[in-house]
Amino acid sequence: MTAEVETMMYVGEVPWHGFGHYVGDSNVDSDTAIQCAGLDWKVEKRSLTTPAADGSLIEIPTHRAVVRATDDKVLGVVGKGYGVFQNRDAFKFLDGLVDDGSLRYHTAGSLKDGKHIWILAQFDRLEVVKGDFVDMFLLLYNTHDGSKKIRALETATRVVCANTAQQALREGKGKGIGIRHTTHAIERLEEAKEVLIASRKRAKVFGRFAKNLAKFKFNGTLWTQFSETLFPQVIVEDGKGTKLGKTLRDNQRNKLTELFESGRGQEIKGVGGTAWAAYNATVEYANYFRGAAKKEGAQERRFESSLFGSGSEFIDKGVIKLADMLDAA
Repeated sequence: MTAEVETMMYVGEVPWHGFGHYVGDSNVDSDTAIQCAGLDWKVEKRSLTTPAADGSLIEIPTHRAVVRATDDKVLGVVGKGYGVFQNRDAFKFLDGLVDDGSLRYHTAGSLKDGKHIWILAQFDRLEVVKGDFVDMFLLLYNTHDGSKKIRALETATRVVCANTAQQALREGKGKGIGIRHTTHAIERLEEAKEVLIASRKRAKVFGRFAKNLAKFKFNGTLWTQFSETLFPQVIVEDGKGTKLGKTLRDNQRNKLTELFESGRGQEIKGVGGTAWAAYNATVEYANYFRGAAKKEGAQERRFESSLFGSGSEFIDKGVIKLADMLDAA
């Protein structure tokens, strides 16, 4: 495993970067998933203390440490009212949907030494053009360090190249739901079942959007407009830009162009030279090339970023521009 991925399991073709414990192609139940993902552990809230002048210990009344019970690893420091949400509780929520065939467990695991955990469960597969499939997943994401709410939202993964992104649409964009870590978190997570219903609707909208992108041919002018939206030109003469900044931006734009022309899956008939190819180049760039490529754990940070951070915003920017171009065509 890498610096970011602590443990992971996957079923079938991994929609990420090839890490983890392969458990076969058949559906798995939650017990198998949680064991193979290395998530069969609990967290506890424990008191915090600080030394007094006389050497005794004073308990800190307002905060607690979140500790993994199996190895006493401190995962974070949180407020006293923070409600821990166990890994098995996440699987319990999804179990009902898996049992009735609505979902299929696909990947699960922990990042950052157990601070963050996720579960991906597939609910649909879309065919944009013949032979080019996109799998739709419901993602449940939780942090034990208090840095984020529990989140449930849909993601899209292009099968041919394993590019993963939060499903992005200009209208009705699905950010899922966020659930605060309180003592009522488990009860409130029942609300997440509504996400699956909404996700199915948004998947259909995304499918129509993707098919329209595949029908829209790009010429050189349109590609220049699109690529410069994501990586604007740096003008050195205006006194604001630098030669180094211009070179960096030009290199970024050139890489995006390379992915548009010959990235993963762009050779599929009906993809090359279209707005759908532009979308996939954007997602592939966010998944594999944004940030410091050589730093340990860079790929996993991009995975998280493409769903929640600046990578998601980068993809969103591209989607908005593509939608505007479709409207103007």
